[in-house]
Amino acid sequence: MKRTFKFFVLAMAVCMIMALTAFSSSAAESAKRVDPTTLQPTGERVVFIKDAPEGGKLSGDGSGVDADNPYIPIDHEQFDPSADAPQNHLQTAFYQATELLMDEGGTIVICGPVHFGVGESYGSGGTTKDVFTAKWGTKKVIKFTSVYNGVDYRETAGAKITIETPAEIGVLGSSIWENIDIETKGTDRVISFASCPTLIGEGVNCYPSDEAYKEVATNYVSLSGGHRYARGDDQIPTLTVQSGTYNKVVGALWGVSTGKEMTNATVYLTLEGTTKVLGVINGSIGKNTDFSGHVNLTINAGTYECDIYGVGPTGMTNSDGTLDIVINGGDFSNAWSLSECAPGFRNNAPATVTLDFMNYTGDSAALSQILALIPAGDFEDIKIPDSFKYIPPQVVDTEPEATRAVETPKETEGETDSDPTVAEDGDESASAPTDNEDPAESDSEKVDKEPEGSDALMITLIIVIVVSVAIIGTLSAIIFIKLKKK
Repeated sequence: MKRTFKFFVLAMAVCMIMALTAFSSSAAESAKRVDPTTLQPTGERVVFIKDAPEGGKLSGDGSGVDADNPYIPIDHEQFDPSADAPQNHLQTAFYQATELLMDEGGTIVICGPVHFGVGESYGSGGTTKDVFTAKWGTKKVIKFTSVYNGVDYRETAGAKITIETPAEIGVLGSSIWENIDIETKGTDRVISFASCPTLIGEGVNCYPSDEAYKEVATNYVSLSGGHRYARGDDQIPTLTVQSGTYNKVVGALWGVSTGKEMTNATVYLTLEGTTKVLGVINGSIGKNTDFSGHVNLTINAGTYECDIYGVGPTGMTNSDGTLDIVINGGDFSNAWSLSECAPGFRNNAPATVTLDFMNYTGDSAALSQILALIPAGDFEDIKIPDSFKYIPPQVVDTEPEATRAVETPKETEGETDSDPTVAEDGDESASAPTDNEDPAESDSEKVDKEPEGSDALMITLIIVIVVSVAIIGTLSAIIFIKLKKK
């Protein structure tokens, strides 16, 4: 009898271990990243949007079914014009189009000029206000484009997105951006992607509204794989960029205040195609906000006239962080530096760092030029092909004084590349209302907490429980029959 009881207890323990193992494996499987290059719109609906001409009205029936009938926004039920900080973004065709597609996904065609400025944004900050989309999370995909059915509305109707100070765009779901123009009026504008898988595909053109600022970094839009300021836990920011010219590209949270940290993140930032970066690449955080987790930065192609930091200025708060940088190609002839961490970073450096050139497609001279960008003591583990032969780069001035002076004027330098002063931080924080004040920000927090594959986890857990009960029942029956025979 004692032997039988021990056998029963052992069987129960085995069943519980099997259940926990299956559940853990399912959780790990669900946490795998989504390759942005595989994204496709999940719905078939298409909505065309553009602004009404100045002082005029849009023609058509307002349904958004084609360019002759672009979507005409209605008064949103949540919009309160008497609020201290009205949610102006709710009244835009841009927001309402994403709201129409949030349940199924689909395509939004920018078929004319679309402007975001103070009148279309939300918040109380002087230099930063938010233009949120509706929230559709990671299970649906919306595509943004200006080319549809063979018609390029940039050529036929001047289609473009203009982001003017103080507007910043916050996209709260998985998205594709291709064949679209992004114009900036002012400096230091950003589009953030809420840690949702995002593809900036081919045909994206970015430029300042004033040609006098061409190639001046701060006058181009920046990208952030995470939120602009909402905290995030256990997220997998995944951003792939294939075209466009940018000021900064940040793998995770853009960063505004120190209290909105990002914890246990795994970042995947991939740059390729015709991408060009003029300011800074930060694999983790843009500024101010603490970060813990792991960073994966891959550069396959593109042009980089910037600093490249595997980890941003806040370092890593975890002691086991990893940084893996893979460089397979790209033009780094005018790059300024390639470093593990941003200068003066706080907290910890990554515990494990790898710089991999094993599939590098350039020649030895180009690779030698990249290696010359690395500060002494950085990247102890550098993987280089056996065929590589070091060629000392020619001495060139990679940071021309004139370019630097124009690119970081005194009036913007403090806001963009260093921690803001108390006044500036207060101003930016003011544009980031609390969750209770901002339904759109509440949506973004839901994106933070929405687990990848939560439905699959629940189904797996149910299956595990059912199987475990069946096994236990079977074993109990066997034991009962044996006892009866005795």
